[in-house]
Amino acid sequence: MIKNKIDLINFVSLFVLYFIQAMPYGFQSRYLPLVMRKQGVSITSLGLFKLLLIPWVCKFLIAALIVDVHKTKRFWLQTSLFVLSLGSYFGIFLSNFTELAFLLLILNTASATQDICVDWFAMNALKKEDLGIGNTIQVGGFKLGTLFSGGFLVFLMDYITISQTFFIIGTVYMASLLLLKFSLFNSESKLSQQSERIDNESNKILSFRQRISLLSNSPFTYWICIFVLIYKLGEQSSLNLLPIYLHDRNVSSAKIGFWTGISGQSLSIIGSFLGGIILKKTSKK
Repeated sequence: MIKNKIDLINFVSLFVLYFIQAMPYGFQSRYLPLVMRKQGVSITSLGLFKLLLIPWVCKFLIAALIVDVHKTKRFWLQTSLFVLSLGSYFGIFLSNFTELAFLLLILNTASATQDICVDWFAMNALKKEDLGIGNTIQVGGFKLGTLFSGGFLVFLMDYITISQTFFIIGTVYMASLLLLKFSLFNSESKLSQQSERIDNESNKILSFRQRISLLSNSPFTYWICIFVLIYKLGEQSSLNLLPIYLHDRNVSSAKIGFWTGISGQSLSIIGSFLGGIILKKTSKK
């Protein structure tokens, strides 16, 4: 519950962070394939562009390599946001797909790093009784960020250029960085900082190899990985191919953005909230 100004700042900061964290995903999975398809790029080449999401697959390696020190995590969070903003502005001047691929690899790496640091902030800034609200903010913020970059911007595709799109995304990142600079980094309570120092002291004992071993030896790790792999293969395949299919059927970009982006993500947000309510009720039984 929101009991004071610090709680409000933490919740708003989390929402902003999860919102901007989703923008590279929505841009790369919804907006960019349509732009490239319009220019005659084959579906096979579009599929190869998905390899640029490798930093997200290797996120557990990035997490293990980042030192669990309070100031270091803050540094990486600020740096990743700055790189995302600066990289988006650089996108205005791109002239070919090779430069675009290199830029997307940098943006995905920065976004994956940001994701790690945001989870750290959520665990340390929120009280135990507020973690449920934090999870709701995470889902809502990420879905709305995807709706913005993969729905709203697709809807405007026929009216603005890709350079203007990069400018809009870069400006959103810069505004978010300035907002968080004056709120996020002065909002944790003393209790959160004390628990964070205790966690950091225990984490320093674990080496990189020990952390990987701890992850692999956790109960049901492999079965969960198989389940998520099968689920995500079906989900992402259908979601990513549908806009391309509609484009090839001569459906306008505005309609594609509305149905697959705005309407689709809105229903996804509703489903996420309903799922959270159902899970909360069934877990009490």
